[in-house]
Amino acid sequence: MAKITFACLDQLILQDTTVHPKPISEVVPSWFKNIPTNLKQEHQFEYTSKVKTVRQCPSFVDIFKYGYVLLAPTDIVLQYDKETQDFGWEIPYHWKTNNAEKPITIHGNTQFVDHLPSNSNYNFVFKINLPFCVYTPKDYLCLQLPYPYSFNDDWTSIYGKFETSKVHEVNVQIVHTSKNKEIVIKKGTPLSIYIPVKNNQLDMEVVDFSKRKDLQKKYNKYSFTMSSKFRNAYRDL
Repeated sequence: MAKITFACLDQLILQDTTVHPKPISEVVPSWFKNIPTNLKQEHQFEYTSKVKTVRQCPSFVDIFKYGYVLLAPTDIVLQYDKETQDFGWEIPYHWKTNNAEKPITIHGNTQFVDHLPSNSNYNFVFKINLPFCVYTPKDYLCLQLPYPYSFNDDWTSIYGKFETSKVHEVNVQIVHTSKNKEIVIKKGTPLSIYIPVKNNQLDMEVVDFSKRKDLQKKYNKYSFTMSSKFRNAYRDL
């Protein structure tokens, strides 16, 4: 079976398993877990009185099944003043990195932020050089995505693609988006997720559905499976 490996570079952080990368299935927000599977509505019969919630929708549920969460190894303070363009950062413990001189570096605004649309809320980009290296098989790479449903006005991570079979440093680009000059990311906070995917590109085509019996057959089978059960139909796919 293909495997993703995170190698820890710092001995103290190696001992603190609470901040190690984790499968996203182990870092599901409590509010999502607390959504009931069904809601009861007024009805004279029991079985059909229940309304499905997003906990029965695969697009919501399965987002917490794929990928690995990168966590803040310590508290992190990020500072940026839009008027003076001064920036800074602080951490209580300087963890060991592989090639970076510092645990936190930057991407200056001339590199990215100055070129964004006027309605962007991106203020400044910090790069968190985490104390890990990552390794995937040669036919895999990793997509970097923001942790889903963060509901966070202060910062976000940037989308990225990393050739993790060749480049092994783990760093996350964190964008300061806050109206406050100083933000705090607490130890153990999900920073981003890495999703391993096959390192190839699919050919694309657009076809006439009415002339493709093979596609119609697949679609009809899917539609019947989803519409023939009241609950959890997607589990039969």
